[in-house]
Formats: sequence, C-alpha cells, structure tokens
Amino acid sequence: MMKKRSLIVVLCAFFAIVGIGLIYFFGIEDKRTSLTVFQKKWIERNKNKVIDFSVFSGVPIINNNGNGIVFDFLNSLESDTGLEFNKLSYPLGKEPSSDYSVTISDKVGNNILLYEDNYALVTKKKLHFNSSSEISNFKIGVLKNNIDEVNTYLSGSSNISFTPFDSEQLMFGSLQEEGVDGIVVPKLDCLQQIIKDNYHIAYNISEYTKKYVISLGNNKKLNNILKKYFENYRKSKYKKSVNKYFADAYFTLNKIDEREQTSFRSKRYSYGFVIKPPYEVTLNGTMKGINSSIIKDFSNVANIEIDYKRYSSIENVVKDFNENKIDFISGDVGVSKFDMDVYNTVSPYSNTVSVITKGISNLSLNNVSSLKSENVLCVKNSKISKYLKANGI
Repeated sequence: MMKKRSLIVVLCAFFAIVGIGLIYFFGIEDKRTSLTVFQKKWIERNKNKVIDFSVFSGVPIINNNGNGIVFDFLNSLESDTGLEFNKLSYPLGKEPSSDYSVTISDKVGNNILLYEDNYALVTKKKLHFNSSSEISNFKIGVLKNNIDEVNTYLSGSSNISFTPFDSEQLMFGSLQEEGVDGIVVPKLDCLQQIIKDNYHIAYNISEYTKKYVISLGNNKKLNNILKKYFENYRKSKYKKSVNKYFADAYFTLNKIDEREQTSFRSKRYSYGFVIKPPYEVTLNGTMKGINSSIIKDFSNVANIEIDYKRYSSIENVVKDFNENKIDFISGDVGVSKFDMDVYNTVSPYSNTVSVITKGISNLSLNNVSSLKSENVLCVKNSKISKYLKANGI
C-alpha cells in the first residue's frame, strides 16, 4: 500500500514538472517579436486570413498619402509574423469601415496608444509664453466644444476672452484677419497650416492632449499579439519612425529641397552652457541633464550633430553667442537683447520658482515683496537675480 502511494506521489510530481515545463516552454517570448510559442501557433493558423485595418488620411506623421508611423508598424508586423493587413483609408472625422483601425480618442482604454499630441496656442505674431500666467489681454479662438477644457487649462491667464468657432478652418481665417489674437488647436492635425502659413506656437498646453489610438476588435488573441508586438516595436523602431516622418513633414511643408537639407545636416552645431543642475550637468565628461535630453531628441529628429561647449560663466556664454562662436544657448541667461536677431522657442517645461530656507523658518511669503528684508541667494546675472533686484531685493 505504501509503495502504491509513493508511486502515485512520484507520478504526480513528474506530471507537475512536465506541465510546468510545457507552460514555461510555450510561454517563452521570442526576442525579436516578444511573441510566445502559443501566439506564433495562432499566427500560423491564421496567416491566410487578411485583416481589414482602417487608417484616416491627411494627418502628417500618422498617414500622409500612404506613408506614416502606422504603416511602418504594420509593415514590420507583417514582415516578422506573416500576418497580412488590408489597409483601408477613410476621411478624418468619419467612421472607420473596420473594427481594427486608427482613431482619435480622449482615453486609451483597452486600445494601443499610437501617438499622443497636445493642443497649443497658435498666433500670427511672433510670441512665446513660458506659462499660462504670462497670457493676458488676449482674445482666443476655440472650437465651441472645447471652450470648457481650454478655459480650465488656461486658468492662470488674466483678462482673456474666448471666441467660439464651428471649425478649425474658420479659426485660422479669423487669425489671419486678426479677428482674434490666437487660436487653440491640436498641433498635429493643424501642422500643415501652421508651417505653410508661418504661424507661431506661442504656448504648448501640454496637459490638454489628443490621443491617436489603434482601436482593437473582438479577437482577443489577435489583440494580445498586436499589443505585445507594439510594446517591443516601441522600444526598438518606433522613435526612429516618428523622427523620420516629422522631419519629412517639416521639410516638405517648408518646401526645403534636397540640396538645402543636405547643407543643413552637413554642419556640426554647437550648444553653449554652464553647469546648472538639473538642467545642465556633466557625468564622466558626458553631457547630462534635462536640456541635454531635449537637445538629443531634437538632434535625432533633425538628423544633425551637436557639440556641447562648457563655460565657466554665463557672461562668457553670451559673449561667444554674440560672436557667433556657438549656435544656440539656454534662454535663462538674464539677457533679453543680443547683437543679432534671435528666436526663442516655447519653453519645453514649466518654469516655476521656489524660495528655500534652511531648517525651521517663520518666513511668510505672500508675494515677492515679502523678501525685501531678507538676504536671498541666487545665480549671478540670471533672470531670477534681475527680477529680484528690480523688485528691490
């Protein structure tokens, strides 16, 4: 009896080990696609079934005449798995003709986030605001359905008014005729008109987003394959695809020919900086920090090379910039007038100032005037130092 029980225990253990081994084997992910053996078997059984996939047309980067990031993704998926998609085009604003499609949504939900855009305040005049609090006495055009959202995200502004419109085209017409000071539109949808008509992005409303998603159908196995493959694709190929189509759109819309593009990309550009954590720092001789991350992204999009030149003082940075020895610098140098025409970009991050004290302090700050009796430390010749001095501190 004991022998029989021992045999049963051994057999149970054996089958358990075999079962775990099989689950592990079929659950192993392929390095190239991140798909499991189970998922690959499903693909083999469904290779001959063409899957309808709808993509709206006329939006740069997403789909412009059959080219864009969604097609790069689908082509890569087809090449790596053998699945086949019937790519259907449909007008933006209409309903897609298939369950699997690229659509615009406020939420990702159970779908795949393909690209996230944000709204921006676009102006005819060359303006830029670092925060919504700098926007004042402004008449802004918005779509009727977006007034509440825009009002929420521009709540820090003062004395602004909204003019409602039924379409983005009417908004651009009013902006051109100076019926409004600026309009709030999604950047990607309106990229073509912004670039072609030389409008300016005066302020990025980064919190107010518009999501381009891959909407999924009812086939759970196909949905899991698409999600898993896209995660792998995002890490390896996605950014290169976005950079390519963004640069192509910019050069095409600005009518910059191949010769001019080659000339632009053949030059090595230089960025001057002083150590200023967390924006400008070096580690083992390599440029790090927030600004470095932004500049590297720009370098990849534009396909150009950038050198970093470190200075001991802001004065030396400005001196070399005025003498054209460096091409661009951080805007936080405490200088508003240079020996040449300069262009200020929209701030890539929110600029806020904190007053920090050591230990317990009874200091109460209702406004900047509360600092007048205090000794305040700040970076020499920075915007902060000049602002404090202007306020008698």
